[in-house]
This record gives sequence, C-alpha cells and structure tokens, in this order.
Amino acid sequence: MTATTTGGEPVQRRPGLPLPDYGPIEGLLGFVMFYVFVDRATPTVVSVVTEQVAGVSAGAVRTWVAVALWVILGVTVLDHARRQYVAAREAVDHPERVRIPSREALLAYLAVALAGGFVALLTFEPAIRMGITLIRFVGTLDVSLFVLGEFLPMIVFFVAYASATWCIDRVLLGGLRRLLAARATA
Repeated sequence: MTATTTGGEPVQRRPGLPLPDYGPIEGLLGFVMFYVFVDRATPTVVSVVTEQVAGVSAGAVRTWVAVALWVILGVTVLDHARRQYVAAREAVDHPERVRIPSREALLAYLAVALAGGFVALLTFEPAIRMGITLIRFVGTLDVSLFVLGEFLPMIVFFVAYASATWCIDRVLLGGLRRLLAARATA
C-alpha cells in the first residue's frame, strides 16, 4: 500500500490488521441483563398499565413490551456492527493508533471483573425487586413505595455489573487483540 507524506514523496506503508473494537461483549451482557429484568418485570408493567389506563388489555401490553425488546436488540446489533466496521477500517488505515493491552492490564481487568461480578451476584435480587418496585412507584406515583435503603443496593448492583461487563469485554477482546497482533508479527 502506498501513501503520500506531506512532502509529496511516496512512502511504503504496511496495512494494519483489522482488530475488533471493544464493546460487543459488554453490549451483549447488558442486553441479557435488560432482558432478564424485563422478563421479571413484565407482570408488574402489565398490572400497572392495565390499572392506570382504561381499555388497554394485558395482551397488548405484553406485545408492546416484546416489540420494545426486539427493537432495542436490533438497534444494539446495528450499532455494534457499525462500530466494528469503523474500528476495522481505522485499524487497517491507521495501525499506529491501535492499542494492544499489556498482560498486566488484562490481569487488572480480570480482577475487577471478578470483584464486580461477585458484588453484582450478591446484589442482583434486591436490585431486581427495587427495579420492579420503581415501575409500580412511577406508574402509581405512590411515594410510600420508595425506600432509600432498598434503592442503594440497586445502584451498587448496576455499578458492579457495569464494571464487570466492561472488564470482561476488555479481557476477552483485549486477549483476542493480543493474539491476533502476535500472530501477525510472527
């Protein structure tokens, strides 16, 4: 591949390796958690909507919840496909900008993923219960449903889960990047 410098003389440049961008594993795990929450919260959503909006059937609410899940999945997949395409082009066109994580960074990501996963596991059920309670709170505007002490574990869960999924994505895709880069130079 030939490129031109600012002086105009041709320079031989080796094209880079199309490496995966970070994010798809984190996105997949985020969607799975969203699906689990929606699956557990759908009866509450159906109950609140049918109680608060006259003439809306339970079947219609369930259908629209399912449609929303499919739309969100489609948008997520398209966004990640677009990001992977852009990252692959960037890696090929500008290989000097691609970062390969060190072993130490991968080990640090793994440690945070394990710690975050453990905390998320401990706070999962209280977080789901509070999320379902928030649906009823928003749908009925019943202030007595909101208990700050039950809200805090939900925040802890989301921070821990987001940290774990972000780090899992970095460990797996960073490891893949290291492997591909090592094979390309061998």
